Parts: sequence; structure tokens; C-alpha cells
Amino acid sequence: MRIAPVLALLLTGLAAGAAGAQTQPDQTPALLEIGSKQVPLAEGPWIAAGDAAGRVETDVALGGFGVIRNLVLLRPAVNGRSVVAMAEVNSNQIGIEDGWGLAADCEPAAGVESAVLVRGGWDVACWFITARQWDWTAEMPLAWHQAQATAARRGLALPARTVTVGLRVANRQGVIDLRFHLVDGKDAPDRVALANWAVVSLRLLDAGLTHGLPAGRALPAFDAGSAALARGGIAQERIARLKALVAEGALTEEEARRQEAAIREAAAHEGVWSFDPDTIDGFRWASLQVGQALTDASLTFLWTAQSLQAAAVTALQTGARSARSYLTSVVWNRVRPVTRADSARVVDFAYGGHKPGG
Repeated sequence: MRIAPVLALLLTGLAAGAAGAQTQPDQTPALLEIGSKQVPLAEGPWIAAGDAAGRVETDVALGGFGVIRNLVLLRPAVNGRSVVAMAEVNSNQIGIEDGWGLAADCEPAAGVESAVLVRGGWDVACWFITARQWDWTAEMPLAWHQAQATAARRGLALPARTVTVGLRVANRQGVIDLRFHLVDGKDAPDRVALANWAVVSLRLLDAGLTHGLPAGRALPAFDAGSAALARGGIAQERIARLKALVAEGALTEEEARRQEAAIREAAAHEGVWSFDPDTIDGFRWASLQVGQALTDASLTFLWTAQSLQAAAVTALQTGARSARSYLTSVVWNRVRPVTRADSARVVDFAYGGHKPGG
């Protein structure tokens, strides 16, 4: 398994710290390489603070999924005395064949804002915003212990409470779980801005899952303006069009503000899409019925010395069989629903911190 240069750099810095050396971890590039995947970081200086094997916490049958890479990065404050943000990455080093799944935080829950943008087959993409508390004396994953030691060597104070915005993308073979923990305070971005940021960033992270990001491409800064967050997005194009209509006098400012608010709300909370079994069976029935009926009727017409009556009866029989098969599938799905294990399941890793009250 190829380990990218940045991971070798992380390991070197951490090994030196464990041996008692005073060498400080170097700042990381904007794009991390983990196996065959690329993980973009938010803009700004990040310090490689922890790198260790992670673990799958959820009891699911993933087969031999190999090593989970758990990376922790810190962003120091301008004054160099505290940490203003932490990043946490969990990703698999080798591909599997069974698919991964959603994070539990992507599911609706009290105190969590989330949206699942993609959930179908093996493909998953979701984001969430929640609160997290940190007890630095408690047991935590090894990478976080390393990060705590790195912060102590550099004289950086670690937060006790954060606003966490998380991104999860997965397909049949790979998964990237990227979480940014921002110090909860007056300077923290509001949740509407973070939701806009998450929607845009999730698309970049999804491209990184298949190594499709251009070199040096980073996620936008957390405090970027709404125009920068939506740069190149469909939502921003629609908003620009609204402003053009106002300038042309075709739309009032009040109506434009109302529609802009609706566009931003839809972009920040894009809903779940998935394949409904009844819909799939309906398309299958509609697409096959016509072809089967014509084929069977044509054969009957030729076999019975060009009898139109026999051909019509055959076509009706074929349609009836198809309709009966479709209705049987609908009833069966209602009585005993069957969902794909890979798209329905939740797969979580060992994370840093804990939920308030947890």
C-alpha cells in the first residue's frame, strides 16, 4: 500500500516527539493523500499532530477492511497560545467489496443539524453540525493522545467545547470521514454559514474520494463569505439571476429576497434521495411490458398463420402477467421491506471528544 509523502512526514514528526526530541511537526499541505484518496483541508495553517490506526466502532460485517487511518490536525491561534480548530480524518487504507455507510451523526437527532445529499446503492454523501465536549483526562483514540502531547510541547491550550461540522463520503470501496472541531465562542461561524460551507465542501470531498481533485485544491475557509462558499454552485448562479431580474425591473426586491432565502435554505438542507423499491419495480414493469407484449404477439401472429385475434390475446396475457408480477412486488415490499445493507447501515469510527451529556 502506497503511503503518501505527507503521511510519512506525519509519522516522522510523531516518532521524534515520542522519543523526547524537540522537533515540532511541520505544517501540512492543503491536500492530504491517504491511500488512493485525497482529503482537502480548510484553508489556513494546520499542524500534523496525530497519526495512528483507527478502529471501527459499529458492529457491522465489513469483511477484511484492513487499517483505518486516523489523522488529527491542529490549527493554532494567531497568538500561538491556544488551538482554534482541530481536524479529524478517518479513512480506510485498502478497498473493500461490501460498501461502507453513513455516520450516525448524519441521521436526524436532537441538537444535530444534518442532511444526506446522496444515499443510494454504495454511494453516500452527508454532512452534519453538532456540539462536542472534550475531557482531555479521559480515554480517547491513540491519535488524539498524540495530538494532546503535540499541543503540550508547543504550549497550546486545547478547547473544552467545540462546534463540530462533519463530512462523510463513501462508495463501494472507500470512505472518508472528515470532522472539523471549531472552538465554540463568539468568533465561531454561525450554523447557517457552516451549513453553506458543508454543502460546498462535501462536493470537493466526494471528488477526493476518487482522486479527482486538482493539485493544491483546499476547502474554503470557514468564515468565507456566502458568495465565496457558493462559488461556481448552482445556488449562486440562481441568486445572481435573481439580482439581474431585479436590475431589469422584472422582479421586485422583496420577491427576490424571498426567493433567495428559499434557494439558500434548499442548498443548505438538500434532502435525502434514494431508490424506492416500488418505483424501481414500476420502471422495470413499464419498460419490459411493451417489449414483451410486442414480441409475444408477433410470435403468436406468425405461428398461428397471421391470426390477429390470437396475437391480441397473447399481448393481453403478457400484460396481465407483468402487472401481476409488479403488484406482487409492491405487496411484498410493503409486508416485508428489503433494503440494501450497505446503503441503510451506519458505520462509525472511534472519534475524539463526546456529545454533551454523553
